[in-house]
Amino acid sequence: MKTIHLTTGDMDGIGLEVSLKALYQLGPKKGVQFVLWRAASSPKKMFNLIDKKFNRCYINEEIFQKNKYKKKENILLDVAGLPSPTQWVVHSTKHCLENKKKSALVTGPLSKTQMQKERFKEKGHTDLLKNLSKTPYVFMTFLGEFFNVTLLTGHVPIKRIKWTEESLNTCIQLCSRIKKHISSRRNKKIAVLGFNPHAGEEGLLGKEEICLKKEIKKWKNKVEGPLVPDVAFSTENINKYFIYICLYHDQALIPFKMIHKRNSFQLSLGLPFIRTSVSHGTAKDIFGKNKADPASMKQALLWAIHSLRTPI
Repeated sequence: MKTIHLTTGDMDGIGLEVSLKALYQLGPKKGVQFVLWRAASSPKKMFNLIDKKFNRCYINEEIFQKNKYKKKENILLDVAGLPSPTQWVVHSTKHCLENKKKSALVTGPLSKTQMQKERFKEKGHTDLLKNLSKTPYVFMTFLGEFFNVTLLTGHVPIKRIKWTEESLNTCIQLCSRIKKHISSRRNKKIAVLGFNPHAGEEGLLGKEEICLKKEIKKWKNKVEGPLVPDVAFSTENINKYFIYICLYHDQALIPFKMIHKRNSFQLSLGLPFIRTSVSHGTAKDIFGKNKADPASMKQALLWAIHSLRTPI
């Protein structure tokens, strides 16, 4: 039996809503058991729909740790004993690390301010998961209907952006490994964006591209770049490439989110277990209004199920 841990994020955000809606739409899956991590104070009425599809079994962390629960596709394990959203991530990650080939983690939106309230030093899921798993490189990757992007660097100020030959080559290698899961783009190349305007203009506008070109050449015909950033996402280009490796956060996510909105999800490349996530935030302005779109969460769950069945 495969296990998918689903953490629902900020208690005053839309994480629980999109999680329950997505699970309802998907229904039980053969050979997969879902574990829902949420607040004990969640309104009971939110579970009316999900209880029509699953037999919800309320357990605490101790019972889960001791493996004293029924394992069956239609049983949704409901863990509501831990007090805080970041702790849900910590405990579910522990289980995934202990059962790497049989477990996946799917996360709802967790704000950085929530993590600060809980006195965590990390600035988001990626940093937390990286530290918990002791993984040297973890790359935020966003998969969408029209194009895919991965971030060579994470949540850092622009003046502190830096990468190494090792991090770039690791990123390229990891991107190559997920090609087989996306048949429509399997034969397309990986693109690396330039860092400076006009991709440095042969060194006139910056020297960073000199290092990039050197590493890209090692991959011969599998990787192209560095691309000029301001035309990289033209219609012509997005049909040419499997994924864009972007050098910093907004270089990737401004064009990606403008085009895809909710029709996308996030994948963490580099972790020793599968982790996917929604590609949107907590949306606290619509909390409790039953307006949240579960499309991103549904895609994140589907990818996790597929990856457990067909390892990356």
